[in-house]
Amino acid sequence: MTERHQYDPDSDTLAFPDDTLVGIIDDPDAVEEAIGDLKDAGVPEDGMQVLCCEDGARRLDPSGKRHGGMERLRRIVQNFGDEDRKHVRRQADEMRAGRFLISVLAEGEEERDRLTNILKERGGHFINHYTSWTVTQLEP
Repeated sequence: MTERHQYDPDSDTLAFPDDTLVGIIDDPDAVEEAIGDLKDAGVPEDGMQVLCCEDGARRLDPSGKRHGGMERLRRIVQNFGDEDRKHVRRQADEMRAGRFLISVLAEGEEERDRLTNILKERGGHFINHYTSWTVTQLEP
């Protein structure tokens, strides 16, 4: 696992490291296919994560209260940008509705575009790219 992309499956919280691509996929079979496609594209298994349901929404922690000081600060900054706050809340709502959030490291524009296309081919939507202080919506 790269140091910049540390997902701890045992952690009670989740933060998107820099250069993370995050999308929603509705169908569990499509999620499995997307994971296979991402692996075929060279993404290591520990460089991606899939979350769902209330547990996933709780780990995402839209308020930032469970993440500690730095993530709480990030959420405060996001609250000044109404779109960012809406993104996190929508992701949590999508998971609560039984859909799947898939996140994957995507360093560089070419890699980001290639992996975005893989997610889109498997029904991915609401795809966003995260850096330290920006969120770019790539697919509505």
